[in-house]
Amino acid sequence: MAVAAATGDNDQELRRQHIPVDGSLTWNSMAEGRGVLLDSASGEPLTLSPAAEPALGAVMTVPLIGEDRTRGAILAGRRIGRRPFAPADLDMAQSFANHAILALELSDARSNQERLAVLEDRDRIASDLHDHVIQRLFATGLTVQSAATMTSAPELQDRLIRSANELDETIRQIRYSIFELRENAEAASLRGTVLSILRQIGPLLAHAPEVKFSGPLDTLIDETLAADAGAVIREALTNVVRHAQAAQTSVAVHATPDQLTISVTDDGIGLPADPSYSGLANLRHRAERWGGELQLRRNIGSGTDLRWTVPLTTV
Repeated sequence: MAVAAATGDNDQELRRQHIPVDGSLTWNSMAEGRGVLLDSASGEPLTLSPAAEPALGAVMTVPLIGEDRTRGAILAGRRIGRRPFAPADLDMAQSFANHAILALELSDARSNQERLAVLEDRDRIASDLHDHVIQRLFATGLTVQSAATMTSAPELQDRLIRSANELDETIRQIRYSIFELRENAEAASLRGTVLSILRQIGPLLAHAPEVKFSGPLDTLIDETLAADAGAVIREALTNVVRHAQAAQTSVAVHATPDQLTISVTDDGIGLPADPSYSGLANLRHRAERWGGELQLRRNIGSGTDLRWTVPLTTV
């Protein structure tokens, strides 16, 4: 888990702190789906770093429970010596958490609707250009070409042929615009980012890589995470091209409400026991920045399995 927001003592140090799940009061509250009150935090493992952990006395934590998942928790604490929290305080905190999770889910729903509306609008414009505008221009071009063959006046015939050529050029430009519209629509999603990378790197591999998508990729993954995920796949495939000598390569991208997993597998010669590629350190850093991890299984002579996993439960 990660601290997404903090206010009060040591709030600057608390922000962006990563909190292990084991022994965490907030995680226990999330797992049980109920608020927790403690008169004293003494002896309780809050699992914050010593530099960030304030001197807490009484603490309470309430989960942020959404429609399909628990998105986090709120932890409130008082300094040592202050009065403990009462059950009424816990009820008030839970009421605030309910309002907060409603606002978060409405915001997410609105963002998803806006994203889908943009994608649908781009696809509609591209379809209209293809099905109506291009067809009419093509029919007009045929008519002009036919008229050019029916006249014996050289000057008129030349003008008609030039007009037909200009219509052909206009059709090519519109087709390019259609391609750009659909490319931009794809690029707005993680799925499109992955496909774009495969189109670039795929020809460098011995065979076209197999790709599998599963889960709600286009609604749960924001642009920042999609960019990092794309960089991971690009780096992993580049390593396969440079080092693996693989005959087969596969890419799998899987999302759940809680986690994004990217797997890149090849049947090449495998990485050495202690690879020193700077790219792998970069992939590990990208995972840790999101609170995730990089796993690398290498079998000399039988390929490599790279697995990059990050959580999607941040508030």
